[in-house]
Amino acid sequence: MSGGSRRGCRRGSWFDLFTGDRYRGGRHATFHRPLETYPVLARAGAVLPLAADPFASVAEVPDGLELRLFPGEGTSHLVEDHGEAEPAPEDRNVTRFVQSLQVREDGRADVVLRIEPTTGPDPLAVREVTLDVVGAATVESVSIVPTDGEEQTLDAAQVGVHEDELLSPALRITLGRVDLARGLEVRLTGLEAVAETLVQDAFDLLDAAEIPFIDKQIAWRAISELSGLELATELGSQSLPASLRGALVERASIIPPW
Repeated sequence: MSGGSRRGCRRGSWFDLFTGDRYRGGRHATFHRPLETYPVLARAGAVLPLAADPFASVAEVPDGLELRLFPGEGTSHLVEDHGEAEPAPEDRNVTRFVQSLQVREDGRADVVLRIEPTTGPDPLAVREVTLDVVGAATVESVSIVPTDGEEQTLDAAQVGVHEDELLSPALRITLGRVDLARGLEVRLTGLEAVAETLVQDAFDLLDAAEIPFIDKQIAWRAISELSGLELATELGSQSLPASLRGALVERASIIPPW
C-alpha cells in the first residue's frame, strides 16, 4: 500500500533523505511513498551531520561523525554542547560547513567542502569522520587540505558506495581521524552522478498496478518516448488511477543530482 504526501518546496532544489532523489523547488509537490515511509527533504548544498553510532548517548558529544553531503552551494552549521541541562549560547561549540559545486562540460562535478575550525569553549576536536555524497556513483580523486597543512590525496580503498539500512545509498569517503579544531578543505574532483532510474521505476509501478494491460502499454509508451511537461500532460490525459498517475508524474519530475 502507498499514499501521497503534499509538501511545499521553497525555491532551489531538494533531495529526499531516504531515496536520494532530487526535485526542483518553488512549487508544491505530492510525494508518493509506501505507508511505512515518508519524504524528508534536504536542500541541495546542505551538509547533514549524523552520529556514526546511532545508539550512542545523546548526552555525550559523538566521537564519530557521518557528514551527509547533498551536492550544491550552501552553508550548514553543527551546534553542540556537552549535555548541560540548559546550555547557554556561550556553552555551544559550532562547526561551519561551506560547500561549493562546479559542473564540468563532461557532466561530472567538482565539489569543495570547507570545514571551518570549530569555535566554542570546549570542542571535541579530533574525531573519526566519514563523508557520504548523495547522488554520486564514483569520483576521480579526493584530497584533504588542512588549514595549516599540506594537501593529502586519499587512497582508492577509502572510497566506495555505502548502502544504508534507512537512508539513500551514497558514495562514502573515509576521511579518518580529523582535527576539526584546525579546520580543513575536502576536494572532490570528477564526481560521476548515479544512473537515472525512471524507466525501471515506472516499469515496477506499472507492473504492480491492477489495471488493464492495454492501459499499461499506453503509459509505458509515453514514458519511453516523452519527458518533462509533455510526459506529465500525456499521463494526465490517460485513464489511470489518480494515485498511479501521481506516482508516475513524481518519478518523471526527478532531476539529476547536479
